[in-house]
Amino acid sequence: TGFHFCENPFDILTYYSPSNSRFAEVDGGGGTDRHNEDSKVACTELHVIGAGVKFVMDKIDWKDTKQTTTEEKANAATTGEHAIAAGLGMQNRAKAAKGSWIVLAEWVLTDKWILKEVKATKVDGKKIKADTWYSLENGKFVETNLN
Repeated sequence: TGFHFCENPFDILTYYSPSNSRFAEVDGGGGTDRHNEDSKVACTELHVIGAGVKFVMDKIDWKDTKQTTTEEKANAATTGEHAIAAGLGMQNRAKAAKGSWIVLAEWVLTDKWILKEVKATKVDGKKIKADTWYSLENGKFVETNLN
């Protein structure tokens, strides 16, 4: 019980959707208890410092971002060069045009969904094909069907 925060910003996505949440950098103190499965911490004192996830979000050129998805089995697709298709929810897929980027999250289902990894790659037309659906499996971009 108490206030909660995650030391790893990506662990936050296990608990809160980025599309309808606000995030901040915090300093936790007092009595603390750590979560065994990720970097979540419960504490008795919490001080809001500033934008904690800001450094991640600042890496994205939002004017060129076409679609981001966060729900289970959501798919993201974009056309146009220098765009970003990001599938951050569980069992997601994404595809993009050549010259664009794909960002995918890999989740593992135990008794609940746990975020395992988030990766980004540029669609070069060779190693990562344009307009082809990809998912993240064992840390690798894998071609996948939309079915």
